[in-house]
Amino acid sequence: MTRLESLDITAIYEDEIIGLNSISSISQLRRLKLKARLEKMPNWISKLDCLIYLMLALSNLKDDPLRWLDKLPHLLKLSLWDNAYDGEILHFQNRYSLPCLESFAIIKITHLKKVPSGIKALVNLKVLDFLNMPTEFVESVVLENEQDYWIINHVPLVVIRHWIDPKVNDFKVYTIHLSSKES
Repeated sequence: MTRLESLDITAIYEDEIIGLNSISSISQLRRLKLKARLEKMPNWISKLDCLIYLMLALSNLKDDPLRWLDKLPHLLKLSLWDNAYDGEILHFQNRYSLPCLESFAIIKITHLKKVPSGIKALVNLKVLDFLNMPTEFVESVVLENEQDYWIINHVPLVVIRHWIDPKVNDFKVYTIHLSSKES
């Protein structure tokens, strides 16, 4: 598996816990999708220097996944969705976190109430996508005068899709497009 570049692991059952700490020798991995419940973040993920795309879903992680990911030097796209994280706050460890990140999606992280303030330090971020987030989260960023708008105002494209009627899959869509980055 030393030349493996893409890996997609999906659990058969949503509550099935998958232990992945025994995986090794995948240092050339560029794309990783983990759609499974994890007891904890696999320690080898933070060593994937070639990784450019990571998607975590259904993980129900209790510990903030960003502490494992913040030093990935080439990560361009990160997606956390469908209860990948069970906490209320995502925290970037320092202002040098995820130096190349261009696209960040946070989808259906039901306990997350605030936009991670560390997003402000992601200077290369071009697209920020929020889908099916709690109302409190959405309301904190949708208008320029809201409390967390300052965190995202440097990102050229922010899309917020808020589920307003699950019976008919009805979403309210907010698109925040800034024509130029603010200093």
